[in-house]
Amino acid sequence: MNGAGEIVGAVWDDLPARFAGIELDAHVIMPNHFHGVMVMPGAKAGAASSAPTLGQVIRVFKSLTGIACNRLLDRVGISFWQRNYYEHVIRNEDDLNRIREYIVNNPAQWADDPGNPIHHLVV
Repeated sequence: MNGAGEIVGAVWDDLPARFAGIELDAHVIMPNHFHGVMVMPGAKAGAASSAPTLGQVIRVFKSLTGIACNRLLDRVGISFWQRNYYEHVIRNEDDLNRIREYIVNNPAQWADDPGNPIHHLVV
């Protein structure tokens, strides 16, 4: 793993210290994206709560990692992350297990990922 990946991993691991009540589950840091499962037991859809929202947690995660990674890469004015994020509410154990399996197997799919620079090499 490179330095940017180490930053992403460290910030991910530190999220429960920043946001009481959240729990981290399976995750994988890929060369051009990240997958992670976060358990937010205090969050209730549409209900007033003191628990952080997913948007708040992701905003902090992307901000901290983006600033640190751009500093590491000596980049200015370039977004580290895409503008939005994909979320999926996990509703049952089967869904959770399917997503965990996808995350664990994701690195094996890197060779076929359109974002893999190997597909953009000029020979």
